[in-house]
Amino acid sequence: MHLRQTISSWFSSSSSSSSPTPADNQYGLSSTSFADLLAAEYPAIHSSELVHLDHAASPPPPISAVTALTTKLSTSIYSNPHSHAPTRQEIDYMRSRVMHVLFCLNQREQEGWDLVWTSGTSASLKLVAESFPWSPRAKYRYLKESHTSLVGVRGCALAGGAEVESLTLDAFLSLVSLEDGHARDSHVLHAYPAQCNVTGSRLGLHPALSIARDLKKARTKHMVLVDAAAYLSTSPLDLSTVPYEDAPDLIVGSFYKIYGHPTGLGFLLVKRSSAHLLTSGKDTYFGGGAIEALSVSSPYWVRPRGSKDIETSIGLVHERFENGTIPYLSIITLGCAIDAHQRLFTPHLNLTSFDPSSCLRAVSNHTRYLANLTRKSLASLKHWDDTPLVHMHRGEGSERWEDDGPTIAFTLYTPSSSSHGHPIGHSHLLNLATLANIQLRTGGLCNTGVLARVSGLSDRELLQLWQDGRVCGDAVEFGGQTHDKPLGLVRISFGACISKEIVDLTTEQSLLDQRAEEKGETDVYLKSLFRYPIKSCAGESLTSSRLTPHGLLHDREFAIVNSATGKILSQKQCSRMVLIRPSICDNNLVMKKWIPGCAAVCLGPEYLLKRMIGCQSSSKFHVSSIAFTNQAHLQSRLVQPVYNTL
Repeated sequence: MHLRQTISSWFSSSSSSSSPTPADNQYGLSSTSFADLLAAEYPAIHSSELVHLDHAASPPPPISAVTALTTKLSTSIYSNPHSHAPTRQEIDYMRSRVMHVLFCLNQREQEGWDLVWTSGTSASLKLVAESFPWSPRAKYRYLKESHTSLVGVRGCALAGGAEVESLTLDAFLSLVSLEDGHARDSHVLHAYPAQCNVTGSRLGLHPALSIARDLKKARTKHMVLVDAAAYLSTSPLDLSTVPYEDAPDLIVGSFYKIYGHPTGLGFLLVKRSSAHLLTSGKDTYFGGGAIEALSVSSPYWVRPRGSKDIETSIGLVHERFENGTIPYLSIITLGCAIDAHQRLFTPHLNLTSFDPSSCLRAVSNHTRYLANLTRKSLASLKHWDDTPLVHMHRGEGSERWEDDGPTIAFTLYTPSSSSHGHPIGHSHLLNLATLANIQLRTGGLCNTGVLARVSGLSDRELLQLWQDGRVCGDAVEFGGQTHDKPLGLVRISFGACISKEIVDLTTEQSLLDQRAEEKGETDVYLKSLFRYPIKSCAGESLTSSRLTPHGLLHDREFAIVNSATGKILSQKQCSRMVLIRPSICDNNLVMKKWIPGCAAVCLGPEYLLKRMIGCQSSSKFHVSSIAFTNQAHLQSRLVQPVYNTL
């Protein structure tokens, strides 16, 4: 099955399924009304051939939200909320509104919480990491399959001498050993994602409740940190349904993942009863508006806001952590975004009995419906030999997860009779998707824990890959000790403004006739064959070649690397590379007719026949490398990338 056509077929079976009920899909609107709404509010994706399947990373904002903001800024004057202007009242109202919309907390329930504005989820996690009382008696426990930003808290923990545990879900929920090894005054921070950003598997509040239940009589001081960024993008995290004492202590998230904008604005939700365990850090740096008093000269002293109330857990927690002027215009923007979101996606809006969280609940139903249809469609796709085309990935220990959110991670495989069912490279698939005008995400997706489990990569292999020059975000598709482990996954995700009609755009191309595939019948004939032994250099004409899972044998076997940056060169950076004319003859790499005045260079079969670990410089190529450097004005060397070795 051709990959571009495969992409086009993902949703074909979904579109032929039975029609969804109004309660499940399209917010109770007819297909025509919903299509009109989307075309008016999201013309960039709904009035074009673009199929946007990366809502988890970049949901588009509706036009009405942007227009409302423009009107608001052009008819009102906003100022620094530290000046007690009307702006401050609107900012405080937005704190309350966020707690109501995202966490279903009414006015009375909000008294137990406070919301700190930050620049995003990562900034919120950094704030927690720098404020937690780390010590040699403290511990940081986190779920192994977490976003890099949540894993990054361990840097501060280790710097403070604390113990760190990276755990599977079963181990994370098992707390038997905690009490024996920790003294009465020690601190433990438990951290996990409410939804995996890669697989979409959801834990919700269940781990927090489990930890609270098992540690009610604990002598140690425990806090639970929840990364809710992925979860809140399509669902509210309902804190009103759990006892206050069992709720997590800290929750972080970003608003653009929910509403499309504003970017650069996030939050840290703090349970007031736990706030005294966090230090504001203002004994080191403090900013304007975040202090109550300070000295002008020696002896120097400063009194942060709320410092008198820390031990009694009263007062405004956010004043201890918001240094300088908060992004008040972004917060005004957030209000416009929430207004538009609720107007567009709340079914049967009733202003007399309006539940602010009903909008996200409707989005949850809508996106879950489309995601479930897509999972069924992907699972049904088979090759001509009846082997599965798609392998979907769920969270580790998936039977313990709450459910699956509207995010799907998967790997495509070749037929079992072809390359023994070899995985198809994520970069190759991304290129094909781009050609088909489909936007999706590929790579490690900022979650090394998921990638390592799915691909069977050990920490030793991950380190070796880095030492060999492989970094996050590059185009290397396979690696590890056996050189064939996938280094990336494919992710598609759904948001509030996606419809079945949108994904049906991918069905324009028909599938290949499977019977023709089985018989090998085709109207396409191979006229010529070229191999490029060194990436971006001249190619050599071939009459035949062995085909490997990575392409033609020895194709792009070598590359030239800029010694200063460690990055592989291409003709865009060095056009004279076209003068290098390599060829492979009898397992020798021959460099001839490459730069005037330089003798031909021949590398023996040992460079082609043995498996090279990583990128190894060729000492035999040193003299020629210098000659190339003189011509190209670059210090460079020849390397053999691991992903193209035999």
